[in-house]
Amino acid sequence: MGRFSVKRSGRYALAGLVVCGLLAVASPAQATKPPPHPHARLQISPTFENFGTVFVFATSTPAEFTVQNVGNATSGPLLAFTSTRNDRFAVNPPEVFTIVQDTCTGTSLAPRATCSVSVVFNPKQPIFYTGRLDVGQPPDANTMRFADFVGRGIARPSG
Repeated sequence: MGRFSVKRSGRYALAGLVVCGLLAVASPAQATKPPPHPHARLQISPTFENFGTVFVFATSTPAEFTVQNVGNATSGPLLAFTSTRNDRFAVNPPEVFTIVQDTCTGTSLAPRATCSVSVVFNPKQPIFYTGRLDVGQPPDANTMRFADFVGRGIARPSG
């Protein structure tokens, strides 16, 4: 058994495998790689934001996140949403990370196009919070991209 290949000559490239004296040759359609399947691929930047310390019931300066389609096809309609996690509220904590500006939800991004989402931090208690911004094409989890954020609520000084 032996392998051989022949350099491209004219329109066809040959590649083959010799097995027991028989030659198996790939047809031109098999010898060339098909073009990649067009698909949208999203990126989000930045992927992390530290809101620092913010007084309870005050609102931070907005943090802006940019979403870009780096794929080779237009995306489906996007959806942006936030979620909050902390140690005191294991189930359904109050939302403290809020979207205040959103050009992504409902938008289909062409290749190389961008949209943006701005988020603020508004702590309800003097504790540490973590959260996340998700942007993508639900229900397809493979399209979802996210940015994490943290922030600490602090009590206002008395007096």
